[in-house]
Amino acid sequence: MAKQTLTAPRGMDPSAKAVWKQVASLHPHLKPADGPMLAEFCRMYAQFDRALAALEETEILATSSKGTPYLSPAMQAVAALENRVLRWARALGLVHVTRPKGTATVPQQPASETTPILGTFKVTA
Repeated sequence: MAKQTLTAPRGMDPSAKAVWKQVASLHPHLKPADGPMLAEFCRMYAQFDRALAALEETEILATSSKGTPYLSPAMQAVAALENRVLRWARALGLVHVTRPKGTATVPQQPASETTPILGTFKVTA
């Protein structure tokens, strides 16, 4: 049987396409039938990444006219997108507890790089 490959949809945003390439290479359990769901995950993740970058330029907390602190609109957007990204990641088996056993691969990368799958974090050796 020939190996089935995942191909990103035409016209996909470059940042979403970068997420697609990384997810597809790290998760061999994904099949072409997962494509539409993966495309939505990648779009959502790219949006989350942009919102997270925008949050770095603003405050996490805002203050109402009565002096009550609350989460800023930027932080609210990040939190909502993070929840959606994690839900889709679980549905696609991208989270270790939902992934079929024996399917994860660990890329070899320098400790200074970041990995944009399910959050930006420093890779440690």
